[in-house]
Amino acid sequence: SSFDLPRLLRETSLQHIEYHPTLESTSTLAAELLEPLLNCAPALVLTDQQTAGRGRKGNAWWSAPGALAFTLVLRGDELPLPAARRPLLAICAGLAVRNALAAFAPAAPLSVKWPNDVLSESRKICGILVEQQGPAARPGVLLGIGINVNNSTADAPPEVAARAASLSDLRGGPGDLTEVLLRVLQEL
Repeated sequence: SSFDLPRLLRETSLQHIEYHPTLESTSTLAAELLEPLLNCAPALVLTDQQTAGRGRKGNAWWSAPGALAFTLVLRGDELPLPAARRPLLAICAGLAVRNALAAFAPAAPLSVKWPNDVLSESRKICGILVEQQGPAARPGVLLGIGINVNNSTADAPPEVAARAASLSDLRGGPGDLTEVLLRVLQEL
């Protein structure tokens, strides 16, 4: 794994990490495992390589090796937000990611674009997908986050490279995925 899993458990409020070297989608697996994950929430579904990431409105998410792809599973009944306001979690997560990435690339112009993107100038560095799953009495909130960390846009398909950014390109070198994930989780 590219991640120090014991450290992530030790230095965050996570109760469980469901790690797989390769997954189609962390959010899809989180939805499939929702009931057991809710029993140990907050939980994280994490992968080194996501092959079929997705965003809002069915959009695909380009995720090459070196990207950070994860889904945070939260219990909706434990959140201090009524169900009708939970979609605001996307903008809150965007602010958390923006603040975390700023610590690794302080000179980079980073901003949050409503409702679910983090940009460097007009290029997307992070996408966020908030989904509510399960019964109203015990809802699960899936916070899927994809961040271009060490996957340089130089390796991306031309249509992606034209509108994407990566932390490694902004800072001029690779970053430690555990450090970036840890900082994002702490900001969240």
